[in-house]
Amino acid sequence: PLKEAVYREIYSRDSKKTTRLAICTLGNDAGIIGAAMLHKA
Repeated sequence: PLKEAVYREIYSRDSKKTTRLAICTLGNDAGIIGAAMLHKA
């Protein structure tokens, strides 16, 4: 059900890049790691 709900919100269904859903393992560090990875986006 979650994948279907997320898929309905995708802006470009033809895009080659998609967001992969995964179980969170980073806890409170997720935000800072995501910010550090922005340069690769």
